[in-house]
Amino acid sequence: MGNIEKQVRFCVCINSRNNAQNERNIKMLKSLMNQNYENYHIVFNDDFSTDTNMNDTINYLKKVKFPQNRVKYVQNLRVNFATYNIINAVFTFCDE
Repeated sequence: MGNIEKQVRFCVCINSRNNAQNERNIKMLKSLMNQNYENYHIVFNDDFSTDTNMNDTINYLKKVKFPQNRVKYVQNLRVNFATYNIINAVFTFCDE
């Protein structure tokens, strides 16, 4: 698409829990970044993982030089499950 100013901005909410071993979080991010659309930001929600899920995600996005001003990281202090995480992300971080 090219011209980011002409694209409607939207928010991509990614919920993830204990995905370090199978790298689902990284696969999802790779798929997202392979799109031609550029005017989006990411809310990555780690739902109280007990593995390196959040750190792997942060390190991957830094490695590929994804603009850090276009990503919010949320690390839950308990398991909240997908519905809560999506609603929280939308109302807290997707109004930018």
